[in-house]
This record gives sequence, structure tokens and C-alpha cells, in this order.
Amino acid sequence: VLAAAPRLRGVVFPSIGTESLDLADAGRRGLMVANGATPENFQSMAEATIMLMLNLSYDLRGTEDLLRRNAPRPAAPRARMLQGKTVGLVGFGRIARAVADRLRGWNVEILASSPRLDPAQVPAGVRAVALDTLLRASDIVSLHTTLTPGSRHLIGPAELRRMKPGAFLLNTARGACVDEAAVHQALRDGLIAGAALDAFEVEPLPPDSPLRQLDNAILTPHMAGHTQELYASFAPACVRNVEAILAGELPPHACNPSAAPAWRERLARLDGARGGGLAHARNAAPPFRK
Repeated sequence: VLAAAPRLRGVVFPSIGTESLDLADAGRRGLMVANGATPENFQSMAEATIMLMLNLSYDLRGTEDLLRRNAPRPAAPRARMLQGKTVGLVGFGRIARAVADRLRGWNVEILASSPRLDPAQVPAGVRAVALDTLLRASDIVSLHTTLTPGSRHLIGPAELRRMKPGAFLLNTARGACVDEAAVHQALRDGLIAGAALDAFEVEPLPPDSPLRQLDNAILTPHMAGHTQELYASFAPACVRNVEAILAGELPPHACNPSAAPAWRERLARLDGARGGGLAHARNAAPPFRK
């Protein structure tokens, strides 16, 4: 498709996901790619992640079910405090960093693991560790990695066996980052205590998915962090990205800024072929009339 669009100047995604595009190929072709990675996006997802952590820890779903069934209180409380626990963040981009910011003051230990994570760039209160260490030490494992060939089924049977028996797993990233069959088995067999999944390999989640039968899994339809404020931010960001690309300026939400030199070469070729460039073309164009 990219090869069939020789006059293309860039690709703009209104929302955050860019998986439908070969980003590396776009960069090689000198195409700038931008998305809707607004502050409201990662802030909403960070708040939603904390919400899911607390829902799992305090067994909100089970407690609500007791009331709905008018069932007696359990002999021992199932809720656990977040305070004093270890939270592992797999991937440490903007969302994970915003989660870490919001966990300050909760008296938790925060671990982070990412292939390209520079320990020197990790903020105070966060410790960079290998994934294996994170899985073994964390009471809550929260996924915030992008979906790449290397992160597909990043959490599978072996990784789940490394987690604590009482640990919780959160996935608010991409469904294919976890092996759903392995997660189902781990939850069913009590290998881990619970999970909150907001993304799935097949969306919407099929009605016959065995995950739906579990009482220790919170399942949301890939919208846990979809706030009114987030959606209100998409259109203005999209317009700013488009205007910047048309003006030959780096868009505010560029996904591949390293492709800027090749992109500017592409723009120069396109403008040269149009005889005088984009600015000349704009000035020469007849005024729009209804």
C-alpha cells in the first residue's frame, strides 16, 4: 500500500495504536508517522491501571457478588493492601512511568523491566531489573509493552510459573503480549491469584472464551482507560499532526522521529517534482468556492 502511494507525505493515526502499519518500512521510505499519544492518553491509562490493581487487591468483584447474592461474609477477609507490596512494570514507556508516578506515596517497591531500559534513566523510587527477577519478586505484574515480534506471548507458561502464587497479572497493553491459554490455566489452577485483562488477541473477546468462566479474572473490552477527556484530545492532536506534516515540520506526536532526515529528503523530491514546492502550489491554487 505504501509503495502504491508515491505522493504520500505521512501517515497520521487519530488514536494510539499503529500496529496496522509497518513502521520500519515507513521510515525506510521516508514517511513520517504520527499518532494520538496525547497526555490524556497515558494519564487515563495510568489511572485505569491503578484502579485495576486496587480492584484485584481488594477483591471488589467478589465483594460486590456477596451483596448481590445476599451471601454471608467470608470467615476471613480476602482483601489485601497495596501498601508494602512490590509492583513490577513490564515495559517502561509513558504509561508505565505515569503509573510509577501515581504509585509514589503508596509505600510500594516499584520494579521496571524493558529491553532498552537504561538504568541511569530510571527515576528515583524505581529499580531496573531483568524480567525474570521482576516476575519472581512482584506481587503485581503489569504489562505496558508495545506489541513486537519479541513481545508476542511475552508472558507464557514458563513466565507464569515464575510468578508468586498470590500474584496478580494486569494487561492493559496488547492482547498478544500474553498467552491467553496459559493465563487461563494458571488462573484455573491457582498458579496465580488473579488477573485483569483489558486487551485480547481476538477482539471482541469471543463468547466461548474460557476466560469468561473464571471468577478470579476481571475482563474489560479494551476500554478501561477510555475517558471523555482522552477522546476529546484526539481530534485536536490529529489536526496538529496533519498541519505539521503538510508544513514540513516534525509533528508533535511523531512515532518515528529518527526517520526525519529521510522524510525531509522525500518532501524535497515531492516538492521539486511539483515545480516550486508545496508553498508555491498553495499560492497558485484557485480559491475554494462552494
